[in-house]
Amino acid sequence: MSSHHIVRDEQEPAIIITYLKPNFWKAIDQLLGWSPTVIVTSECVEKVLLKGIKIDLVVGSASQLKQRESLLVDQQPIETLECDVAKILSTAIEYLLNKNYKAVNIFSELKLNMTSDQTINCIWYNDELRYVKSSNYSFRKWLPEQTNLCILPTTDNQEFKSDGLTKVENLEYMSNNSGMVTLASDHNFWIGQAY
Repeated sequence: MSSHHIVRDEQEPAIIITYLKPNFWKAIDQLLGWSPTVIVTSECVEKVLLKGIKIDLVVGSASQLKQRESLLVDQQPIETLECDVAKILSTAIEYLLNKNYKAVNIFSELKLNMTSDQTINCIWYNDELRYVKSSNYSFRKWLPEQTNLCILPTTDNQEFKSDGLTKVENLEYMSNNSGMVTLASDHNFWIGQAY
């Protein structure tokens, strides 16, 4: 007897691609397994299409979208969303929030300027690290000994309390031993690990 599980688009984390590095492809390929909604910036359209990935939404300025129009003919149905280049990431996230998405994986060199109370769960990949947002102002996870964590605060002068971690630099920590570690603050924050 077989079992079938139907996943609605909004339940599967979307993917936003605003920047591409060769080391992103392995993570992107793994995330494509459930056919998530794929949002790309106009600058990334050609590279994403070369990988054979179906694009659902392209975000960019009017002139950029016009330049990519002919590339997107085979991608129908596809949506385009015009916005100021400086607001590409926030526009894509707002689109997902309006469509009731609960989670997103973001591939971007841009620093996420998201508040600690943002209502969408994000995993953010930049050049070297994979960041997750804390939940309820804390982070708790089992880590191998000497695992490095990089913290990005969401407020100015944010302070942190840790257990099982040693502060290496201002916002960098290392696990003391293999085991559970905790990090807490008075606001949510981002925790980065190598991937």
